[in-house]
Amino acid sequence: MITGDKVETAICIGIAAGLKSPTQDIFVIKEQTEPYVLKNKLNEFLVKTNTVLVIDGVSLTNALANFPDFFYTAAT
Repeated sequence: MITGDKVETAICIGIAAGLKSPTQDIFVIKEQTEPYVLKNKLNEFLVKTNTVLVIDGVSLTNALANFPDFFYTAAT
């Protein structure tokens, strides 16, 4: 799901729409402008199970500009 809302609002919408089950954790990536730090965060997410990823626009733009294939792999 992509939304232009704040991260907190996006989480509420995802829960209300049934995109997140009650047993799933939420992993938030927010305001990451440094590619190295962002890639480390995505690596951290990769090892998690039963977790949904929430990423804000700044971080998403950075990920798609610097390592789109890795982001796609991590996010899916």
